[in-house]
Amino acid sequence: MVAKIKMIGMLLLALVAGSVSQVQAFDLTANSADNEVFLLLLNENPGGVFHSISVNVDAPAFISNTIEVTNTPGAINGGGSDLVVLQFDVGNAAFNTSGDLIVTVSGMVAGNAVSVDFTVPLRVWFSAPPAQGFVGTGEPSPNPGGTDTDGDGVPDSLEVAYGSDPSLASSIPGQIDSDGDGIEDGSDPAPSDPCNPSTFVTVCDFDTDSDGKFDRIEGQSTDTDSDGAADYIESSLIDDDGDGVSNELDANNSDPCIPSPFGTNCTVDTDGDGVSDAVEGEFTDTDSDGAPDYTESALLDDDGDGVSNELDANNSDPCIPSTFGTNCTVDTDGDGASDAAEGEFTDTDSDGIYDYQESSLIDSDSDGVADELDPANGDPCNPDPLAPGCSVPEADVPLFGLSASLLLAALLAIFGVVQVQRRSQEGVE
Repeated sequence: MVAKIKMIGMLLLALVAGSVSQVQAFDLTANSADNEVFLLLLNENPGGVFHSISVNVDAPAFISNTIEVTNTPGAINGGGSDLVVLQFDVGNAAFNTSGDLIVTVSGMVAGNAVSVDFTVPLRVWFSAPPAQGFVGTGEPSPNPGGTDTDGDGVPDSLEVAYGSDPSLASSIPGQIDSDGDGIEDGSDPAPSDPCNPSTFVTVCDFDTDSDGKFDRIEGQSTDTDSDGAADYIESSLIDDDGDGVSNELDANNSDPCIPSPFGTNCTVDTDGDGVSDAVEGEFTDTDSDGAPDYTESALLDDDGDGVSNELDANNSDPCIPSTFGTNCTVDTDGDGASDAAEGEFTDTDSDGIYDYQESSLIDSDSDGVADELDPANGDPCNPDPLAPGCSVPEADVPLFGLSASLLLAALLAIFGVVQVQRRSQEGVE
């Protein structure tokens, strides 16, 4: 059997010197006398009487006398309660001196020795409220066997003194939580403020970083960006470094290049071409070679083909993206002159076929004119009807732009005109 003796209520009545200021519970003033602490004990062993009770107290140095236990219960029935009352003086202690009363309550329950330690925190302050802890109406007074309307084991008179409801069994000293923050009023530095001492309790609607999410929702230890600052103190609406990532998600709120060099204000230029990664874009790949633009310089041309790496689908092949690249040696027509040398749009013989497609070594129609210079690669009489391979009748061979027969007719006509002119002249004579 494990005997359970529980301290359920604590009340300190302090001798006040001077005006009262807002202080936490269990504050005392220096050079005060007859301070009293009332400890309410509850025997949680329904079938066993807690008896042979003794109380021992270890006190801090600023307590100037031997603490007097003015009430030691003779016995506490199972499920019942009673008071332990401590009285003491405070000496000439310095401001903000603190220490604990360690109260040991010992006794027997059903043949078992029981010893329980309680800690009463004390602090010497400028001034102290006259009553601290679970404060009700009047001074607690032992009343074993007194009227207990709600049957919770605490007499009505003690419930009134401690501020609990004598008609409600769920309301007992030490379990009153006025602000619903889960901390009993006697231990709560602000019994009417659910956000003090913690803003993470269910009933507290406090938003430290003013981002529209309560601290209790964001969590006390949640740190999404792992920067050591919890989410509840880093706003999800503010972006201190202007990188497009809110402080709550940014591991470094003063560096626009963290968490990404593509942040709005980041000037990192991975490929050193004068254009920042943010401007070039994380996924832009203009030449579709699998290397994003921010990793390929717009100023470098590794293969010397006249096309920058950023625009070149193969930075080690001067013939890609074009066989007309500066260092490309591709020779489409096999005449010993590269396509780059012949030019992409050069057409010397104006036949609609570019020079790089027509060999300067081949003469398809055997007219003595290479295809690159021949406007009709299938006509041996074009451009020269006197070419060895041309079979045009001699009479139709052009001369000064006219066929031989037409030229003869022209000459005859000219001769006739000359004859007529001569005859005319002779008649005149």
